[in-house]
Amino acid sequence: MEQITKQQLILVCLLVAIVTAVTTSVATVSLTDNSSGPDQTIYQVIEKTIDRVADIPTVKNIVGTPEVKTPTVTELSPADIADQKSDSLVRIYETIGETKQFIALGLAIGSKNAVLASSLPESVLPEHQFTAVTSAGKEIPLKFEKSGLSNNFAVFTLQYAQGEKNKIPTLVLKSITGIKLGSNIVALGGKESGDVVSTGIVTEIKSADENASSTKNILVTDMILTTPISGWLLFDTGGNLIAFEKKASETESSPVFVNAKLLVDEVKDYL
Repeated sequence: MEQITKQQLILVCLLVAIVTAVTTSVATVSLTDNSSGPDQTIYQVIEKTIDRVADIPTVKNIVGTPEVKTPTVTELSPADIADQKSDSLVRIYETIGETKQFIALGLAIGSKNAVLASSLPESVLPEHQFTAVTSAGKEIPLKFEKSGLSNNFAVFTLQYAQGEKNKIPTLVLKSITGIKLGSNIVALGGKESGDVVSTGIVTEIKSADENASSTKNILVTDMILTTPISGWLLFDTGGNLIAFEKKASETESSPVFVNAKLLVDEVKDYL
């Protein structure tokens, strides 16, 4: 193709301009060719356009009202809770000379290698040697840190070997908030020989001093436990640790549990 000269380009532009002008004139005549006048014609065009838009289905009609989905809470079976939480339990042994004896259950908590221990015998002394035995049978030295917590609980710290990566999984202390009369609960504890799981419902929620106006931090259940630590940890059906078994008094025939949240302030330095 021969190269277009400057003059030819100017002629093409003029031709396009003329065609455009003619087309515009024809359209204008068509719109104004009405007895009602050009302004009225424009209004009619706008009105018809609005009518057509009004006939278009709305987005709401096409898509529909979005369904609001309520988050579902996954409930765990007693078997699931026992399987998932028992790895956080340890057996605590005290060594005196050549004698090694089981003294308490322990629970790994926090990020500082802490172990919360169940009620200790009065004969236990801080200067003695202590060992934690995991669910896998591994022995880890323990350091006595603090005693005199609620229910005579105590705190130890695990003395892991330097660079240890396979640490005991920890559990978070939750609250009994949300628990109601009749709520299903699962207790996990043990003996020296192995773990024990129990199930039941909450039969009473009360305050420690039996005063109706006091904060209710005590749960009474219908479970039958054979030892003070066979149901040491109390879980809701979501697998949350909500309470600890309280040492029963002579007047209490049913297992009693104290709100786990109460212990948070007592062990905050180890969480």
